[in-house]
Amino acid sequence: MLRPPLPADSTLNPAEFDYRRHLAHRGITHQQYILPWQRRVLGNEPPNPLTALAYRVNHWADSLFTSRIGTRAEYGIVNAMLLGVRDDLDQSQYDTYAAAGAVHILSVSGLHVGILFVLLSALLRWLAPDKTRSWWVVLLKISVLWFFALMTGFSAPILRSALMFSFLLVAGLINRTLSLMNTLAASAFIILCYDPYAAFSPGFQLSYLAVFGIGAWVPDVMQRFRNKSKLTTMLWELTVVALMAQLLTFPLGVYYFHTFPTYFLFANPIVMGLSTVLVPLALATFMLGWIPYLGDGLGWLLRGVAWALNRSVEWIADWPGAVWDGLWLSDTELVLLYLILAAGSMVVMTRQRFFLHAMAVLALFLTALNLAEVAQQDKQRRLTVHFMPRKTAVSLTVGHQTTVLTDADWQAAPRQYSFNLKNTFVQWGIRQVNVGDLQADTVASLPAYKHSPDMSLVVWQGRSLLLVNRLSDYRRWQLPALIDYVVVRRNALRSWDQLDNRLVARQYIFDDSNTLIRTDSLLAQAKRRGIVCHSVRRMGQFRAEW
Repeated sequence: MLRPPLPADSTLNPAEFDYRRHLAHRGITHQQYILPWQRRVLGNEPPNPLTALAYRVNHWADSLFTSRIGTRAEYGIVNAMLLGVRDDLDQSQYDTYAAAGAVHILSVSGLHVGILFVLLSALLRWLAPDKTRSWWVVLLKISVLWFFALMTGFSAPILRSALMFSFLLVAGLINRTLSLMNTLAASAFIILCYDPYAAFSPGFQLSYLAVFGIGAWVPDVMQRFRNKSKLTTMLWELTVVALMAQLLTFPLGVYYFHTFPTYFLFANPIVMGLSTVLVPLALATFMLGWIPYLGDGLGWLLRGVAWALNRSVEWIADWPGAVWDGLWLSDTELVLLYLILAAGSMVVMTRQRFFLHAMAVLALFLTALNLAEVAQQDKQRRLTVHFMPRKTAVSLTVGHQTTVLTDADWQAAPRQYSFNLKNTFVQWGIRQVNVGDLQADTVASLPAYKHSPDMSLVVWQGRSLLLVNRLSDYRRWQLPALIDYVVVRRNALRSWDQLDNRLVARQYIFDDSNTLIRTDSLLAQAKRRGIVCHSVRRMGQFRAEW
């Protein structure tokens, strides 16, 4: 029999991704864990014929790209850019694009919709040169754009772009001019009426900020540079667009992802140029790939362009200092950065000293906050038992360096570290993470470390820490001194009576390598006995500072 559904898990480590809030924004408040034999699939039919058609087209396109492209790295890029599916991108490939500042290309975005719109307009202009503003031409363009949006999953950037191009087409049909800012606001309003929680999505926020930056600043900057060379002008336009979009989105990008790509100005013109070739080639392969020989040729060309895109991004990502990692912005610092950007733009537009002085004051305040934060981190001394699913992770932090005692294999499963602990260490200003294997006999960064199959004992910064691995009746070990902190692991403790004549401790901590049922039972017993305990699963990470 299944237990009643439980509230979604809350964050148990500082700065960890808030999965409960993520689910709440999708109308999900509870969760239920089941075994495979406890489930039964009742059906998987799409909700309507149009969605069913989009799914079939997506599946057919996926199989076509698989057969025509062949290599996984290139197929993964095409699948991500055209169909919105990133399942075939490995983590190293994703990290490479992030380091080069081109990670936005791995999602179906407004860039792809724009390329599709230009190609569709050119094709219809060639087929019906005198009917470009006819209602049936406009209806055909809108239908194709929205079917593409449906096929790729209605992500926020696609919805924004489809709405804006729809407004543009309808305005042209009724001979009305459009304001980019009004169109942007109207599309945001419609999206938020459809899904109010989209406003909390980083993709929605970054997408609209990027377009707002482009619309607000690019036309004015473009007028300051004129050149007769088409190539130079095109490169300048690509550079300005990338710079203005990055200028307004980089504070939010650092706030969410804690990195900044140093060479994005070099990467984006290359990526956008190759994408302009790749998208029409992929669409041509999609439409004509079923034809013998022609489909093979298009697939070969598509694979070559995708290969060039991958190699270009890898080349830039390998440059020294390609990415600033470990960046952290608090809520206050994020607001200050945007106020500085706003004051700077007002200085350029109005030439008033007031905004220049305001910009300087805000910058000094932001600098003072950062210096105070770094000074506090220099003096931090902290012992922490972190939450890690079914694993042990204990960190010993001094200043900007920490040693983590763990049984998790982060080389084999790097996402476990990235999801649970990385943001915590970034928030604390940790620059060096030393990993100590709980199965090893020694830990290089901890001279006072003693390990045995039953337990591991650490004396650190004047405090004692004992990790209990197992308690057996035939080995009655005993510790003569009072232990400050005892971490119980892997269901080693079944009853508090097992600790009689073994050890005395100030506090006991149960990590997530213990089962929840046994931990809850021991916590109830400890309350009656007056024993100080902490459950990482129930109460979040345990932290002691001095």
